[in-house]
Amino acid sequence: LCKSSYWIYTDTGGILSVHPNVTDIVKKGAIIATIRNIFGDVMKEYLAPEKGVVIGKSVNPVNQTGGRILHLGILK
Repeated sequence: LCKSSYWIYTDTGGILSVHPNVTDIVKKGAIIATIRNIFGDVMKEYLAPEKGVVIGKSVNPVNQTGGRILHLGILK
């Protein structure tokens, strides 16, 4: 059971890879996603802001600025 949940969003566009699967538990500071440009260069890596469970995630690799990365549930 989760006491709260929220979406994490990108602040830049590019090719998005979300690493954890739905129902995975992520630790604070773990890399949850990577944004690359069309040449494959890493533009930004996103870290989990706190420990939680992945409730949902983006599966579309083409991501615009402000796109969803994943829905993080905070455990009780």
